[in-house]
Amino acid sequence: MGLASHGRNLAFQIGNPKSRLLIRVHYYCSYKSESKKLQDLDETVREICTILKRSREWESVLSSSGFPKKLNPCVVRSVLQQHHQVGDPERLLSFFDWSGAQLGVLPNLHSFSIMAVVLCNSKLFGHAHGVLERMVRTRKPALEVLDCVVRCFREFEGSDMVVFEILINVFTMGGLVL
Repeated sequence: MGLASHGRNLAFQIGNPKSRLLIRVHYYCSYKSESKKLQDLDETVREICTILKRSREWESVLSSSGFPKKLNPCVVRSVLQQHHQVGDPERLLSFFDWSGAQLGVLPNLHSFSIMAVVLCNSKLFGHAHGVLERMVRTRKPALEVLDCVVRCFREFEGSDMVVFEILINVFTMGGLVL
């Protein structure tokens, strides 16, 4: 038995050409399937960002256009990462809250962190405090929360250090220690 690779094709050489063909086709199809999923994700994120930027009635537009079915934590995080395309951090916060209600689950730590950093960078410290409070209430370990905020802080150039002051304040008020 051997392994052969030709570009994106991968095949096991077992001595039976039909076996090799089946494995090669499966690998190719799974690669194409993943590529299609990424394209769909990118298109969904682009459409949501455009609606958020251009429509004051974004909530009703998204609700009536089938986007709630396309929502998942990855889509929400990707929209938040494209915050500069939306341009309005308060509208982005509204989307963050709306998407959580649509999904029926809490956002992941990365989404909370992005939202908090974006709000602090926009000097919307009260809103950032509320987001960080909700993040801490997820009961994730304090070091995991801190690590996620640090990663998001580094991700966005020129981030405001106040996000850490607010996070420490939230931990202190909650009786938690880092």
